[in-house]
Amino acid sequence: MNSERPSTQLLANRSGFSKRGTSFLSWNARALLRSFDRPDELKVAREKASLLWKTALKTDVSFIQETHGDLDTLLGRFPDIDAHFHVFSSFLDSDAGGVLVLLKKTKFVNCDFFPTVV
Repeated sequence: MNSERPSTQLLANRSGFSKRGTSFLSWNARALLRSFDRPDELKVAREKASLLWKTALKTDVSFIQETHGDLDTLLGRFPDIDAHFHVFSSFLDSDAGGVLVLLKKTKFVNCDFFPTVV
């Protein structure tokens, strides 16, 4: 008799997903990328970016809301992002808040099911 929930079984059977040991992060970045452009917020922006980066590196799936920036700004602030993560975004080339989704490459080797940003 299998006591697992059906949703757990579904995820366990999909390519790229594991039913155990997957960590998630949800973070409201409060206009993180735009904060670098404001001298009065620069120190806090750097500290926030550093903490976010360190936390994301320890997490398998990260959802970063309200990043407020475009792809060039993201890559400028986090130049190694594509070395560690499959990057998905709802903002692409706009300054809208959007959601940035990071999937750790060591956990999700095959991400053919979704087009990545970088």
